[in-house]
Amino acid sequence: MEGLTDHQWIAIIHHHKGEYDQALAKYQQSMEIKEKLGDQRGIAYTAAQMSLLYFNIGKKENAIDYTQKALEIFENIGLDNEAMRARAQLEEIRES
Repeated sequence: MEGLTDHQWIAIIHHHKGEYDQALAKYQQSMEIKEKLGDQRGIAYTAAQMSLLYFNIGKKENAIDYTQKALEIFENIGLDNEAMRARAQLEEIRES
């Protein structure tokens, strides 16, 4: 996963360890950095990761919101494969 910030890597580690509060804090820090830089791709990837975290902790509406955000950005910047994955993820969340 190229282009991930240190905050994202740390968030991923916390996420996989089930340390969701710590993961969310790091994802949010990463999102703030990406937004300040105007890094649309990074914002989309971070939103997709946050959506998975929210899904894992049972916050379905948050998961939907972040997946939709990621999908919209992926579509706008022409990342078709990522948009396809986000659509599939959105469908899975809605069906759960």
